[in-house]
Amino acid sequence: MLAADCTEGWCILQAGVQLAAGAADFLGLEVWEQQRREMWAVLAGSWLVCQGPSLFTYSWDDSVADPFRIQRLAQALRVRGASVLEQAWPSSSHCAHLRLHPVQCRELVVAWLQEAKAELSVSNAKPATASLMSKL
Repeated sequence: MLAADCTEGWCILQAGVQLAAGAADFLGLEVWEQQRREMWAVLAGSWLVCQGPSLFTYSWDDSVADPFRIQRLAQALRVRGASVLEQAWPSSSHCAHLRLHPVQCRELVVAWLQEAKAELSVSNAKPATASLMSKL
């Protein structure tokens, strides 16, 4: 639209729509951030997370996944006695670790699978999972 086409009423309407859209974005972001905080709190305290080894791969320059939260979650799981494998790269695009670090990723996954297999063997040797069922 050209400036000459902007009548006073239309410009006010357009500004109002932009203001409303900005407010909606802001409020939506607040709700989304609150939900993310709740998700991290639930993950850190969940008994389900400790049912096997966890594998975390992330980078310190990730713009999508907060590396500090991932690191804190991994540490919280370790404190609770969980087995955690963790690899943080200085720089690696979000979800591109396998493409950028193929050898390290394969080694991590093999180690994680071996640990999961070992834990499964130990848990299968135990009596029925009554304690697990009581938590459901």
